[in-house]
Amino acid sequence: MAAVQARQTQLEDTLARFIDALPFIIAAGLFSALMISFTPFQAGSESASETASNSANLLGFSALGAISIAALLGICDMKRLSFLFDPLGFVVIGLLFWSARNTPDPSASTRAVLFTLTAALVAATVILLPRSPEEFARVSLVAISAALGLSWLGVFIFPNEAIHSGASLEPQHAGLWRGHFIHKNMAGPMMTIFFFYGVYFWRCGYRWQGALVALFSFIFVLKTGSKTTLGFLPVAAGAVLLYRLFGSRALTIVVSLLFLAFATALSLGSLYAKPLSDLAQTLTGDATFTGRTQLWRYGIENILQSPWRGYGFDNFWNTPVVKETELPIDADWDYRGIVNGHNNFIDAGLFLGVPAAAFVLFLFIVRPFFHYVRATRDPAQVRQADLFLMIAVFCMVDSLLESFWFRRGDPIWISNFIAVFGLRYLALMPYRR
Repeated sequence: MAAVQARQTQLEDTLARFIDALPFIIAAGLFSALMISFTPFQAGSESASETASNSANLLGFSALGAISIAALLGICDMKRLSFLFDPLGFVVIGLLFWSARNTPDPSASTRAVLFTLTAALVAATVILLPRSPEEFARVSLVAISAALGLSWLGVFIFPNEAIHSGASLEPQHAGLWRGHFIHKNMAGPMMTIFFFYGVYFWRCGYRWQGALVALFSFIFVLKTGSKTTLGFLPVAAGAVLLYRLFGSRALTIVVSLLFLAFATALSLGSLYAKPLSDLAQTLTGDATFTGRTQLWRYGIENILQSPWRGYGFDNFWNTPVVKETELPIDADWDYRGIVNGHNNFIDAGLFLGVPAAAFVLFLFIVRPFFHYVRATRDPAQVRQADLFLMIAVFCMVDSLLESFWFRRGDPIWISNFIAVFGLRYLALMPYRR
C-alpha cells in the first residue's frame, strides 16, 4: 500500500511540475516555430507572398494559432489576456480588412489579412505566457539558439540552400549567406535582431550563451554582405543603451529619433536633394541603395495618384499599373516584377492611403517610445524593455530599405510585432506590479 501511495505521489508531483512548466514549453515552442518557419532553407526570392501560399506554412500557422488560442484560454492569466484588447490595434485591423476589400480579389486579400493576424496572435502569445522576465529570457534563449544554430548548420550541411549561388535569379548575390531564410535581405536583419538577443542574454546573466549568440550572429551579418544593416546594428543598440550610461530616457528617445531622421534624409531625402544623394554615395558607396531609389520614386508618384484610399492590401505591385507600365530608359532595375517597394512607409501609403498609413506609423514609430518610458520605471523590466526598443528602433530604420509590415509569417515582421506589443505589455501590465 505504501509503495502504491509513493508512486501515486511521485506521479502527481511529476504532473504538477509538467503543468507548471507548460507555459514555458508552449511559449518556447511557438517562438522557435516563428523564427524557423515551416519551410526552412526554401530557396527563392524574398517574396512573403510565396511563403504565404505554401501549404506547409498555411497549415503550420493555422496549427500555431489554434495552440495559441488554447493556451491563452486555458493557462494564461485572464488579467494578462485582457491586454490583447488594444483599441488602436483594432482600428488597424479594421483598416486592413477595409483595404482588403479594395483589391481585385477581396477574398484572397482577406485570407492574407487573416494569416497576418494569426501570426500576430502567435507572437503575442509568446509575450503573454511567460510569468516573469526571467522566464521570458529562457524562452527566448531556446528559440533564438535553435534558429541561429539551424542557420549555421545549413551553411555547412546544406550550402546549396543556405548560401546564394551564381545559378540563381540573382547571381550578384553568389556566395552571400542566407541561412534557413529565403533571402540574404531577410537573413541580415534577422541576424541583427539575434545579436540584440545575445546582448540581452548576457545582461540577464547568461554570459557565455549570450556571448556566443551575439558573436555568431554578428559573423553571420558580415557573411550576408549587408553593409547597411551592419551599420544600423551598433547605432540601434547604442542609442538604447545610452540610458544605461547617462540615466536619461529622454536622451535615448532623442538619439533614436535623430538616427531615424538622418536615415530617412539619407534615403528618401536623397531622391530630391543632391547634397543628400552625394552624402549617401560617400557613406554607403551606392546612392541608389541597390536601385531602390527608382522604386521609391515610382511608389511616391503613385501614392499621389490615390492618396486617400491607396490600392488595397498588398496589391499595388501586382496590378497592371505596375506590370504594364513602360519602364524608363534610365531605370536601375525592372520593377515590373517586383513584389514590394522595399520601403515600409511607401508601401503603407500605397496599400492603405496616406491617412491610414499615418495612423500605422504612429503605432510602430511613435507609441513604442511612450511605452518604453513607462516600462523602464520598473527595474525588473529594464533589460527586456531595452531589448524590445533596440529591435523596434532597428526595424524603424530597416523600414526605409525593406517592406515587412503585415507580411504574414515574415520573421522580421513578427520580431517587430513582438517588440512593439512587448513594450505595450510591459508598460501597461508589468510582471511584478
